[in-house]
Amino acid sequence: MIREKRSGSFIRLKTLPTSYAIAIIARQITYLCVTVLQAIVIFSIGIWLFPVLGLPPLHTPHDVVGLFVITLVIGWAAVSYAMCAGVFAHTEEQANGFGAISIVILAALGGLMVPGFAMPASFQAVINLSPLHWCLEAYNTLFLEDGTLAGTLGSLVPLLGMIVCMQALAFIGLKRKNLI
Repeated sequence: MIREKRSGSFIRLKTLPTSYAIAIIARQITYLCVTVLQAIVIFSIGIWLFPVLGLPPLHTPHDVVGLFVITLVIGWAAVSYAMCAGVFAHTEEQANGFGAISIVILAALGGLMVPGFAMPASFQAVINLSPLHWCLEAYNTLFLEDGTLAGTLGSLVPLLGMIVCMQALAFIGLKRKNLI
């Protein structure tokens, strides 16, 4: 999005005989497909490559539909976050720097770097504010607790709320900059 804004192709996209919303949705679907493919590759490595390396294989959950839905929601949250960052950043360096730093901070706060139970009590409330914690909890429920999609709703509902907020912020930012 940043490159399109700088090169002027953003304005050319607006001249298409269709709504710019369709272009944004198409872009999101494309990146969402990429995130799902990344998840498939990662799970495939756990299933087929780990045993070759002498490691125990990844045992997939029984609720395969739940695994797909969770991966889809998590991917959509990542795409929404990236799109929102791209709308408000002025340069690619700003977007890359902000994205990398914010993800590391959210990972640290969400319990991905240090498990939540090992954090001080003061961080126990903060951990629940990180979207990465919600993602981790959804996957933990499926993989470790042999849960179902219904059991992950406590993690998916906040993620869906975050998606709505990021999409709304991106839309507001595009409107404010007169790009749509």
